[in-house]
Amino acid sequence: MNNKYLLIAGILVLILILAGAADTLYFIDKTYPGVTIGERNVSFLNDQEIKEELEALGFEQQEVLFKFLDGEEKYNLEELGIRLDFDSLSEKALLIGRKGSFQENIQERLKVLREGKDIPLCFIIDEKKIDILLNQLAAEIKVEPVDADFDVQGDEISIIPGKNGIELDQGKSKSSFYETLISLDQFNSLIEFPVIVIEIEPETTTECLQATGISDMLTKFHTVFNENDKNRNQNIKLASGLINLTMLAPGEVFSFNQVVGRATVERGFKEAPIIVGGQFVPGIGGGICQVSSTLYNAALLSSMEIVERANHGRAVGYLPVGRDATISYGYLDLKFKNTRSDHVFISSRVEGNKLVMRFFGNPVPEERVEIVTSDVVKIEPEIKTEVKKDMKPGEKELVQSGSPGYRVTVWRIIYKGEEEIQRERLSRDYYKPAPAIYHVGPRKEEDVKVIAPENENSEEIESTVEEEENIEEAELEDVG
Repeated sequence: MNNKYLLIAGILVLILILAGAADTLYFIDKTYPGVTIGERNVSFLNDQEIKEELEALGFEQQEVLFKFLDGEEKYNLEELGIRLDFDSLSEKALLIGRKGSFQENIQERLKVLREGKDIPLCFIIDEKKIDILLNQLAAEIKVEPVDADFDVQGDEISIIPGKNGIELDQGKSKSSFYETLISLDQFNSLIEFPVIVIEIEPETTTECLQATGISDMLTKFHTVFNENDKNRNQNIKLASGLINLTMLAPGEVFSFNQVVGRATVERGFKEAPIIVGGQFVPGIGGGICQVSSTLYNAALLSSMEIVERANHGRAVGYLPVGRDATISYGYLDLKFKNTRSDHVFISSRVEGNKLVMRFFGNPVPEERVEIVTSDVVKIEPEIKTEVKKDMKPGEKELVQSGSPGYRVTVWRIIYKGEEEIQRERLSRDYYKPAPAIYHVGPRKEEDVKVIAPENENSEEIESTVEEEENIEEAELEDVG
């Protein structure tokens, strides 16, 4: 009986050995039943068959949908430089049921047979291609931030809100995309990928402008010019435009020469009359001083502290005496300081034949400013004659119109309601008179009476040009 059991046992063992041998021989280079890759069944396949099966899927044509804001872009994996790692996937599939001891392998095979075993997809990535496409996508997505700005409509000012920009975060988007790829568990499913964008604040935000305290107009001042003087008007418009939209922080000093710069032909300035040594002569940038003078008055009326200012050598026609401000690049400047507690915004515009300066800020309730003059002395011009021998006797020609000179004191008075709270002497200005000059012909002999001392030869007396008053004046260009 024992021999019978032993025989049966031996036969069973032999069967198991033969079955194991047959199994080993059959699956020596094949995957075990229940193995899948990306939910694609690869049971009973060898290395080459696994690769052929995967390659036949055309996975490189799998579409990836990049979503951003209100748009989207489609690429396939091949365009992105991504392909399946056939070698790695085949190796992982063939290792199932073969990594441990005999008993562990048998247990794993039985478990795979019952429950199945899916191998996650893995890829080979060409990062250069990814980067190129992300750069292209970044250019398409990018929206530049828009600075907040002040909008001036006549005497009113308001804030145009700023807008945040949009920018692709390429580093985070790439990492997130790789994570999305790793999490793929099946073929032929559209890969949707919302890219990661970041908002970029503008350099000047709405809150920045609100913090300036600028809300209303402080003052407005204008001067008038002749629209027919094209060159001079061009200079006025150009200089005015360079000043427009200037903002001064509390304590900041405005420099006309620094903001407007040197008047040159290369910068667009034209030839027009300027004042040199008290005389009008052609020069580049004529008319700029009307801009500086108009700005000076607006600064006075806005309670700016005047740091530097000089009057012209001659009185100008567009402003009362004592109210002008000449400039000469490198020598004379107009400077004023914002002594208010809030920012000040300057609007400088040409409106028809008017140059209009508006200062905006945070007005002090009931405050008003007046500019007054006193001690005005008018100095009549001299009349000079020059004899020209090529002119006929008695002939007379005006070659230079005279203009009076002035001495004047200028004051700034600040009121709170009807109460004067501050009086400041701004300047004591002198304007040199310009003589009227005539060319005349020589006198007739019978009209010239010669009185000679006794015992002395008589000499012909010629009329002479009277000398000007000896007043020291810097020979600087006033760009009038």
